[in-house]
Amino acid sequence: SYTVEFERNSNIAYLNNRSVRMSTAAVDYSSSLYAPLGLLAEGLGGRASVVTLSDGSRAAQVTIGSRSGIVRY
Repeated sequence: SYTVEFERNSNIAYLNNRSVRMSTAAVDYSSSLYAPLGLLAEGLGGRASVVTLSDGSRAAQVTIGSRSGIVRY
């Protein structure tokens, strides 16, 4: 199993109890925690990459194992 822990308003996260410095801080906004998607995907054993969709917009593609999904932003 994998664990990912973020600290509010900090650029330090923990992947499987290992401290990792993120390029940007996890932010608490309107009762939600916003954190870098790539680090979350990595922490779950996958990866995230930026892709260009057919309409020209950009999105994040998250792949974990054989499953993949698109997150629009």
